[in-house]
This record gives sequence, C-alpha cells and structure tokens, in this order.
Amino acid sequence: MKSLNKILTGIIGIVFSLLVGALLIKIQGNSPIIAYKALYDYGLGSWFSITSTLNNSTPFNINRYSCSNSV
Repeated sequence: MKSLNKILTGIIGIVFSLLVGALLIKIQGNSPIIAYKALYDYGLGSWFSITSTLNNSTPFNINRYSCSNSV
C-alpha cells in the first residue's frame, strides 16, 4: 500500500504540473496541445532527439548527483 501511495503521488504531481503548464501556455495565447506535441517531438520523437536530450541533460544530472551525495 505504501508503494502504491508513492506511485500515485508521483503521477498526481506530474499531471498537476502538466495542467499548470497548460494553463500558463493558454494564458499566453498559445495552444498547449501544440506546445506539448513539440516538446515530445523534439525531446523524444526520434533516435536523434533522444540522444540529444540525454547529451544535453548529462551535465545537469552529474551536478545533481554530486550535490545530493555531498549532503
């Protein structure tokens, strides 16, 4: 039951953040569906996109792990 609660908490957090992002995009006068489709296409839409995303996120991840281990 405890692990199910953790999973549901994560899913609710992701859905909430996507809804808040969609609201902010809509306030700016743009389509959230087009914006999220572009995020998917440019981030995960092809093999090149996936490798590019991983390549660009690696310095952030290394920094994040080093900071979390130093605490």
